[in-house]
Amino acid sequence: MRSTIARIAVSTILLVLCVMQVAAQSAADLLRKHGLIGTRAMDCAKPPGNGNPYLIYRIEPDGTVKSDLVVTGSKVVASTTVLSVEETESNMLRITQTASADPGVRVEFDLRLEGNRSRSFRSVSSDGHTFIEAGRMTSNNKETVWLTRCGSGS
Repeated sequence: MRSTIARIAVSTILLVLCVMQVAAQSAADLLRKHGLIGTRAMDCAKPPGNGNPYLIYRIEPDGTVKSDLVVTGSKVVASTTVLSVEETESNMLRITQTASADPGVRVEFDLRLEGNRSRSFRSVSSDGHTFIEAGRMTSNNKETVWLTRCGSGS
């Protein structure tokens, strides 16, 4: 009986420690772990443009993660603040963020990872609008593009 209680106690302690370790991973930690900090593009050899957007994830000095979408030159057309990141599968992250232009609306999206590439697989806003489902844009049914890490990343 005592050995059973001891095993249950040890198992409970180990479970709590595992949960604490997972909870301790910040958005920055998880994005860094998966090589997402830095610049991503369809073609890193070409400058940003309408057919070659650059997505840049960066960590601010306070640890907040921001992302910028650059379409032409160095002009940022959209900025977000990453609120949370979780690993939902071995090759999928769920990222919740809010746009700087409209911080009241949150967007949750699933990012599929494959080597040094990633693409949006699902995207839903807090007001219920679905932008991407099963890797396809809901507006035109086109498949989302793969973005490749430019340079070595951080």
